[in-house]
Amino acid sequence: MLTAAPLPRWSDLATLPGKAASDETLAAPWRRSGDEALWFSRGAWALRALADGWRLANDTKPAIWLPDYFCNQSARPLRDAGYEPVFYPVQRDLTPRWKDCQALAGIQPPDIFVLVHYFGRTNPATIETAGFCRQFNALLVEDAAHVLRPVTGIGEHGAAVLYSPHKLLALPDGAILTLREALAPVVARAAANLAEARPSPRGWLLRRTLQKTPLGGPLASATRKLPAFTADPLDLSLPETPVLSDAARKLLPGEIARLDAIAETRRHHAKTLSKAVGNRAEVLTHPNEYAPYRLVMQMEDERRAAKIFDQLQKRGTLVETWPDVAPEVKRDPDRHRDALLLRRTLLFLPVHQSLDLKNLLNRLRR
Repeated sequence: MLTAAPLPRWSDLATLPGKAASDETLAAPWRRSGDEALWFSRGAWALRALADGWRLANDTKPAIWLPDYFCNQSARPLRDAGYEPVFYPVQRDLTPRWKDCQALAGIQPPDIFVLVHYFGRTNPATIETAGFCRQFNALLVEDAAHVLRPVTGIGEHGAAVLYSPHKLLALPDGAILTLREALAPVVARAAANLAEARPSPRGWLLRRTLQKTPLGGPLASATRKLPAFTADPLDLSLPETPVLSDAARKLLPGEIARLDAIAETRRHHAKTLSKAVGNRAEVLTHPNEYAPYRLVMQMEDERRAAKIFDQLQKRGTLVETWPDVAPEVKRDPDRHRDALLLRRTLLFLPVHQSLDLKNLLNRLRR
């Protein structure tokens, strides 16, 4: 059957009754030399810990800049703690629109600037962003939640780098924040002040186990709801479970051992699907140097994007839109025109390592 996320191996599930590896061992693939690392259940909680750490160190709330092409739900722990993110505009190539950023900085300069490496690829504006942050003495945070592991250009300039292994690996949860040594103590203190609860993996384990059995396909077909092209998730607070679950700790070693193979499989799937898409869309994923998060398809306009989305949904391809942009972005459509255009014209297909590629290709060719 087709699944939107990778499935764990039976051999990995068999490790759940055992002991978990240390945080230091688990962090090795993502931590660069000299960095410290903190684990969380989700990247949104890592952003919250960063903001809280800055507040502890400076005794005031930071001005947190996020790109306007950003998942609103990921900002929810920040909002719930009283922070008011500033959404800076990106261009169609997903780099900051610097003229607008300079104007915004004249009103409220950033204390924390989050730059996203979208869909597994290094953001080409990383060096320029580092210079902008030096201009305003801001903390540069590289959001690499779509990145499998560090590659050239990622993690080299930020004071902090956020990865979300649970988005690319068969894990119920799991995000890691790597920090320059000087920043680590205060962020660790802030993280310790968050709730001590862990997310329960039971729902994830039940879903993934069923998906690995013959019951998975019929059950998915019977329960699947087809969202509208413009539909976004409800803007709800996240469960206060910021701590990495024991299940994720125990599943991580098996996934880490296969990172090379996972990267190659994702590249192969993306290249094969790119050919199958043909002239229906411009494919923006060219994964020669990186492991893609999704296959990214650019449509010529919103009308065609909605049409192709509906067609592919009815064929069961698990096509997606992204992200659920923030209300502040929707309220200022002129400033945030490119982010809103991208939301309305980009479509995504899965390329993960458990993908039934033949099944998906057959559905695309119908």
